[in-house]
Amino acid sequence: MLEESHRRQNRLATIEAAMWRLKAEAMADAEWQRRAKADAERQCRGKTRRGREHGPIAEPPADKAQTNFTDTEVSVRSTANRG
Repeated sequence: MLEESHRRQNRLATIEAAMWRLKAEAMADAEWQRRAKADAERQCRGKTRRGREHGPIAEPPADKAQTNFTDTEVSVRSTANRG
């Protein structure tokens, strides 16, 4: 019974960490879209951005991007041999 409780707590912690990661990715995606929209509007008006140039933002992940819960650096990929 005690092992089951520990397993459930560990699983819950893993899921919560994954949710925080997904929220952070969503926030980064929203920031990327906001900056892209602002840059496009500025470019249409022919004005440049005042102040220091902001750093580069990595491209946002695809809408169907998946992550591996056990190893966050590895992305989930489909296999080539489906036969």
